[in-house]
Amino acid sequence: MPSKEFVPYHYLPSLPAAAVFVAVFAISTLIHLYQCLRTRAFYMIPLIVGGALEVTGYVFRIKSRTEAPDYSLGGYIVQATGILIAPAFTAAIIYIAFGRIVLVVNGDSLSPIRQKFLTIIFVSGDVLSLVVQSNGASIITQKKRNSATIGKWIITIGLIVQVIFFALFMVISIIFYRRLSGSPTPTAKLIPGLWRKNLYYLYAASVLIMIRSMFRVVEYVQGNDGYLLSHEIFLYLLDATLMATVMLLFNVFHPTMITAHLNGTKATHMLRVRTLVKLGGGDYEDIPDLPLQPLRPKTGFSGNAV
Repeated sequence: MPSKEFVPYHYLPSLPAAAVFVAVFAISTLIHLYQCLRTRAFYMIPLIVGGALEVTGYVFRIKSRTEAPDYSLGGYIVQATGILIAPAFTAAIIYIAFGRIVLVVNGDSLSPIRQKFLTIIFVSGDVLSLVVQSNGASIITQKKRNSATIGKWIITIGLIVQVIFFALFMVISIIFYRRLSGSPTPTAKLIPGLWRKNLYYLYAASVLIMIRSMFRVVEYVQGNDGYLLSHEIFLYLLDATLMATVMLLFNVFHPTMITAHLNGTKATHMLRVRTLVKLGGGDYEDIPDLPLQPLRPKTGFSGNAV
């Protein structure tokens, strides 16, 4: 019977938990939208899309809760797909932000992959992972048992692709960090704290997304009747909480803090530069922080605006 072939939930979805994360993701996404418009950092749009997908996913989990025990297949598909693919959009921002750090410090020669290819390669891998996961999600809820099995393995393949590209990215970013620390470029010497801090928050976000992706791989390998999919707590601990942390992390440490140095412009928020004055002996001396005047960044939809 259909009910034995595919069971949407092996538990009663939690209404309070879903409502909390709807609120968290909605607030963070709205702040990102404001930051994007305020700084004209249009390259942040994928993160806003990812946040909107998270909100949609948890809104439909609330809808599923109100439908229990007669869950609609459409509602289940929307919540499962939204929560599943949203992190791919967030990962794209990490790739873009890293590429801009390389550009800002003039560190192209220190990156294992040249900056102009870096974003293209990893975003392309992200898109591939997104397409594969989406196709798997559309198949897994079909009524035939073999379709559900096929869909599960397609999603697993998509998640593995995401993990591989992410692991490769982390290796490359660590190599770049070690090289830049050992042989800093002239530009990097002027803003040592700034580029290091931005790399650190990218590493933190990367680790959180990697943990989430590994959890999802294990979850789908276990299958619809597996322990992880059968217990809702893991969704909130190893997916919702981690992705909400990443979203909030980007609210606080916004990429425009580093990209403000592109083309000599200044970000309109959250940025103070420590000016370094070269002395006669060849050393550098810090002088007090100087507050920046809020200058309007260059316009355009190219993604170069900051």
